[in-house]
Amino acid sequence: MADDATHVDDHEHSSHDATFLKVFAILCFCTVASFAADFLPGLNVSDGVVAVVVLAIAVAKALCVMLFFMHLKWERNWKYVLLAPTVILSIGLPIALIPDVGVHYWIMQPTEASEAAGNHAADDAPGKH
Repeated sequence: MADDATHVDDHEHSSHDATFLKVFAILCFCTVASFAADFLPGLNVSDGVVAVVVLAIAVAKALCVMLFFMHLKWERNWKYVLLAPTVILSIGLPIALIPDVGVHYWIMQPTEASEAAGNHAADDAPGKH
């Protein structure tokens, strides 16, 4: 009976090793492909096409890592319940900060504008020089 349990454990262990080695080979191939894509501009391919190819390969590599090495492929559907608040916050935080950060640099405050205009007018006054 103990031999059967050990046999099953060895089989599961070897199948996971084979899966991880296949994923490792895919990741190595993708790395070589993204490195080779950097030489595409020499073949009269635009930089935009190279960027899209390299980003597509990077997304494929990230998906392989997430699915297999982070074991998301074997998790239950509760991973989506945990992921939903994170996605909402990662989208909501930049949107919430747009008025504070983004608009501040593009709108000159009335006091700053009047001070800047006053300083230039005083420098150009006739009796100053």
